[in-house]
Amino acid sequence: MTAPAISFESVGKSFPGVVALDEVTFDVRAGQITSLLGENGAGKSTLLSVLGGEQQPDTGRIVLNGTPIELPTPSAARAAGIRVIHQEPQLAPGLTVAENVLLGHLPSRYGVVRRGDVERLCRDTATRIGVPLDPRAKVGSLGVAQRQMVEIVKALVDDVQVLALDEPTSSLSATEASQLFAVIEKLRGRGVAILYVSHRMEEVLAMSDAYAVLRDGRLITQLDAEGVSEQQLIKHMIGRDLTDVFARQDRQEPGDVALELEGLTTPSVGPVSLNVRRGEIVGLAGLVGSGRSRLVRALAGQEQAVAGSIRVSGRPLEARSAARVIDRGLAVCPEDRKKLALFLDRSVSENILIGRCAPKRLGILNDRRGERRIVDEYMKRLAVRPAQPSRPVRTLSGGNAQKVVLARWLAHRPDILVLDEPTRGIDIGAKAEIYALVRELAASGVAVLVASSELIELLGLADRIYVMRGGAVAGELDADEATEEAVMQLALATVSNSSSGKVLT
Repeated sequence: MTAPAISFESVGKSFPGVVALDEVTFDVRAGQITSLLGENGAGKSTLLSVLGGEQQPDTGRIVLNGTPIELPTPSAARAAGIRVIHQEPQLAPGLTVAENVLLGHLPSRYGVVRRGDVERLCRDTATRIGVPLDPRAKVGSLGVAQRQMVEIVKALVDDVQVLALDEPTSSLSATEASQLFAVIEKLRGRGVAILYVSHRMEEVLAMSDAYAVLRDGRLITQLDAEGVSEQQLIKHMIGRDLTDVFARQDRQEPGDVALELEGLTTPSVGPVSLNVRRGEIVGLAGLVGSGRSRLVRALAGQEQAVAGSIRVSGRPLEARSAARVIDRGLAVCPEDRKKLALFLDRSVSENILIGRCAPKRLGILNDRRGERRIVDEYMKRLAVRPAQPSRPVRTLSGGNAQKVVLARWLAHRPDILVLDEPTRGIDIGAKAEIYALVRELAASGVAVLVASSELIELLGLADRIYVMRGGAVAGELDADEATEEAVMQLALATVSNSSSGKVLT
C-alpha cells in the first residue's frame, strides 16, 4: 500500500457557536487522488484552509511524510510543498497573468524584476500543462474559467508534494476540464498526493483512488474507491438515501406569458427570441461562450439593447436599470455570487435586506421588527445554516451563500425569477433543496428561467429548453423530446431542420 504523504490527526477547529471540524483523522496517500466529500457546511473548506495555513487548528496536527509540521501561514504551506487551489480564484485583477502566477517569488537580478523572465516562466509552465494563457493579459479582463486556469498554473510553478483542489472544474468547459484532468493524472504519476473536492459525482467516481466523507465536521468514513457506488457515497454524505434528486412532478398547465424577448440584441448577444410563462420552468442551455450569462446580464439591466425588445407581463421593459428591473417584478441571480451578488463582509441579515422593494410590495411596515420577520422567514424557508442572521456571509459555505442570494430575491416576491448557474459549486443535498424550491415557486405561479452548464440539471428541471449558440437561440426543445444528444446537436450546430426540436436560425 502506498505510504501517506499527508495525514490529518484529530484535527479540530471551532468558530463562535459552530464546531467546523471535530477530531478529523484520515490520510492522503502519495500518488493517489483522495476525494473529500460532504455537503456544504460539512467542514471541507475549513479543512483546506487549515492545510493551506490560512486557519490554525485548535486541536490535532498535520503530518507530512511522517513528520509533524506547523503551517502558521500560507507561505509556510507553500514552502512545505503544499498547494491549495480554492473554488473562487484569489488573484490580483490589476496585475497581469504572469505577475499573478509568480507573485511572491518573482525572478530578479540584483533586486530588479525582469519582465521577460516573468513572462517566460509563466508561458513555459502553462505550455507544459497544456493551458493556453496570455502572460501579458490583465487578470481583471479574464472570465471565470480563465481565472481558474491562472490559479492552477500559479499552483504548479514549483514542484508540489500535496495538491488540494476545491471545485476546480465548476467554471470550466468540458475541454478545459479535460486539460485539468490530464494535468492531475501527470501529477499523480509523479507521486503527488492529491486531495480533490468536487460536487460533480461523475468526476469523483471516474478519477478517485479513495474517498474521505465529512458530515457536520466529523469524518464519517474513509474508503478505497473500488466497488463504491454513487448512491453509497451520497448516503454517507447526507445520512439518508437520495433515490432521485431530479424526480419530476406532474407538469401543470402554464399560465400567461410573463417574460418575452423578441429579437433582443445587445453588443454581445442576439438576436434572441424566447418566452417564459407563469408556472413554467424554462432552461437555457449552451456551451461555454454561447451567450447564456451575457443574456442574463442583459435581463438584469447590465447590458443595454441595441435592437429588439423585452416585455414583462405584456408591457415593454424600457430604460432598463437594475432598480427598474426589480420594480417590474423581475429578479436575477447572477452566476458569480461572491463578485456580483453578495456583500461578503456584511451579515446574512443585511444581505437579504439590501435593495429591498418598497414596503407596500412586501405588505409590511419598513421597520426593524418587520425586517427581522423577513429575515427569519426566508432563512427558515431556505434552511440557511447556521441560522445566525448576524453572521458574516463570508463565513458561509457555498450552498448557504447561494441560499442567501435566493432569500434576498424571494423577499421581493418576484413574478419572474432568472437563475444563472444556481447550483455551481453546491453539494448534492443543497442542490436537491434548491430544485425543490424552484419547483415550489413555479407551482405558485412564478415564471422561472434557469441558465446552466449542467445539462442533467436542465433535463431534470425544465418544462422547455432553449439552446444557445454564438449568442443567439439555436433551437427549442420540449421536456418530452429533450435529451443530452438533442441538446448537444443544437449546441454544436449538427442538427438539420428535420430534427424533432424547433431550429431557430
